[in-house]
Amino acid sequence: MEISSQLINKYNEAQRQGRKLNEELSNLELTTIKNNTGGYPAILFYKIIFPCSEDFSNDFIPYYAPKEEIMPKTKTHAIFNFGAMLSRLDDLSDLKLDKNSGTKSLATQGLVTWNSLNQDLKYVGGGLKAFFPEKEVDSAMQIYSPGTMRILHFIERLLM
Repeated sequence: MEISSQLINKYNEAQRQGRKLNEELSNLELTTIKNNTGGYPAILFYKIIFPCSEDFSNDFIPYYAPKEEIMPKTKTHAIFNFGAMLSRLDDLSDLKLDKNSGTKSLATQGLVTWNSLNQDLKYVGGGLKAFFPEKEVDSAMQIYSPGTMRILHFIERLLM
């Protein structure tokens, strides 16, 4: 199995960037860091699980833009966007913890909310449907819907 050094370097850089979340950051810097810390691990995971995927590209510029609805042109980009969306879900799930610890996140800064997540789900789902079967994408997007995630988060808190 070959994983490009370029992908490993991008993954490692995203992890280094993630350590800056307690520093003074602009909203754009914070969003970029959160996109990268979600997107590159998703790509790496996909590449490990499906090492022979011919339609996989390391040459793309990450661009997550649900408000502009600019759809990904490659499977790699669609997977990156899925990871970036998962990063948003994580921020929403950890909102109280992050506020208490002083950690900046997209949720603590009001850049993502449970309501705004619907637009993200439609955007990411649309991008994934260009490369994966529609039925499977719809099932995955239902799992990550805000209502489902809120219920799971509530149950998790009860069990803690």
